[in-house]
Amino acid sequence: MTTRSGILGIIICCCILLPAVSAHVPIMVEGDTDRLSAATIIEDPTKSWVVYARLSGNDTVDYYRFRMEEGDLIRLSLQTPEEGAFAPGMVLMGAGITEAGAAPPAVTVPGGAGATAIPGTRPDQPFFEPFTPAKSYRTAEVSLAAPETGDYVVAVYATEGSGPYALAVGTREQYTLTEWLTIPLDVIAIHLWEGQSLAFILSPLAAVVALGVALIAWQRRGALSAFGWTAALAGLLYIGSGAMTLTQLVIALMGPPLTAAALVTLIAALIPILLGALMLAVGLRRSAGSRTDRIIVAVLGVLGLATWAGVLAGPVLAVIAAVLPASRKGKT
Repeated sequence: MTTRSGILGIIICCCILLPAVSAHVPIMVEGDTDRLSAATIIEDPTKSWVVYARLSGNDTVDYYRFRMEEGDLIRLSLQTPEEGAFAPGMVLMGAGITEAGAAPPAVTVPGGAGATAIPGTRPDQPFFEPFTPAKSYRTAEVSLAAPETGDYVVAVYATEGSGPYALAVGTREQYTLTEWLTIPLDVIAIHLWEGQSLAFILSPLAAVVALGVALIAWQRRGALSAFGWTAALAGLLYIGSGAMTLTQLVIALMGPPLTAAALVTLIAALIPILLGALMLAVGLRRSAGSRTDRIIVAVLGVLGLATWAGVLAGPVLAVIAAVLPASRKGKT
């Protein structure tokens, strides 16, 4: 297969995969949200968001406020990655909300608002989420049309234990350019929220880069141009990010039943690896640095941004490589 044919094939794969990937935009919440007056405001609540936060104890309640138009769909879902008995529930409050269930004493209900309590229930098995990837236990959910135009509040609480929870809001999948490009950083933040250490999350990427640089230095003995080294490092970052996703896939599949959704995650991991392999092939060629090579590397940089390869650093290096000199030190 020629280099140009390989690029075309990868572009086609990306075009097939990206429309199939569906995910919420993450919101990482830290700080004081345990008072009604300090409720976190969720803008545009018909858009798909996931709030990542943590309950610190049984008496802790987190509040979120959002405005809905009459007839708009209120869609809320609670989940947690925590093992054990932790099962957060929620209370939906607002004008026109039908009274149902009993809100816990710790929950403050706004004056004049109705309240529907949805207690947390621990499922027997976690579900597999292919986007992050991760496994989670869905403990509570509610879906209804907003009875009136106005402000609504959801309170998240737990009657037993403490731990991380995710509150999914809305159904409309939509990203700004910034939200799309920063997804690799958001995914790292989500794994930190799950309780993983940063060293563990990044270890597959670090191992690939360290081993790759050592092998290249040993084989080429300094006979690579600035273009070649930068392109090679970008390729290693691409491959390392794919290795990170594969590692998280293995972790996420420990518990949930295997489903076809895992194939989406597998493809999402293999695309950065293929892009990285092609980047390495271009950067490590003895005659690397031609105009065609630079165009290829620049295109791979753009594709890396579109497919979240290289944790942002890889695509940036690819673009830099496209303008670096091709002269080499040492003998070729």
